[in-house]
Amino acid sequence: MKIDAKQYTEPDTSKNELASGLLHRLCKHADTKVRLHLAENKHTPMELLVVLSYDSNPSVRLAVAENASAHHCLIERAVEDICVDVRYGLAENPHLPTHLLRKLAVDENPYVACRAERTLARVLRECIALQCSR
Repeated sequence: MKIDAKQYTEPDTSKNELASGLLHRLCKHADTKVRLHLAENKHTPMELLVVLSYDSNPSVRLAVAENASAHHCLIERAVEDICVDVRYGLAENPHLPTHLLRKLAVDENPYVACRAERTLARVLRECIALQCSR
């Protein structure tokens, strides 16, 4: 039986007790794709995003940090993730708060730091372009 986490993360079903219990089980599912979908879905309840932010798979942790509904503390924790892939993924996100991009720009990993510097430069160019177009 194929499980599609999407059907259980729609706004109206996340309030349902049955759906809530199933979501808790799905966030521990053996299939990374199921957990990844939950981490990416903006309707996943915050309590499950917290659980998924500790997932063993770096892609799941990155997806939590890039979720539009993620609390800032989850994003801040991801900026200090032990896995360089998580930090690198965040370093190329122009929607990351500037103070976190600056933190990544001085990351111990030169690839992360360089990527964050490039992203900061891109954000700055876009801001300047917006100012000039007014």
